[in-house]
Amino acid sequence: MMEIATHLRVIIGILCFTLVGIIIELIRQDRLKEHYAIIWLLTAVSIFIFGIWPNSLNAISRIVRLHHLTTLSLVAFLFLLAIVLHFTLAISQLFDRNRRLTQEVAWLRFELEQVRETKRSDGTQDLVT
Repeated sequence: MMEIATHLRVIIGILCFTLVGIIIELIRQDRLKEHYAIIWLLTAVSIFIFGIWPNSLNAISRIVRLHHLTTLSLVAFLFLLAIVLHFTLAISQLFDRNRRLTQEVAWLRFELEQVRETKRSDGTQDLVT
């Protein structure tokens, strides 16, 4: 059974609430989107649960029938895997948006050149620059 000293539990709790405060402030300043803040809030809650109630790790260890360190490594690995998947999805969406935007800009340039050519062939002054 793991035991964590009371002063360490207090420090862990303070750090978690500080992290939540920083996340909320970043959202308020519009420097962090709510969508991404969820991951950081889940991180703070996970640290809080495992730090304040280390027996929760014991319960998970009993369920998966592994040692504490192996269980902690497994939980950390799964959490990091979820973060990587989340950011991979975000990067994929940004890639698609970038591709569509590039195509739209190319189409607009093509149309602008057609308008310029039409105006030149009509002998009118080129107002579009």
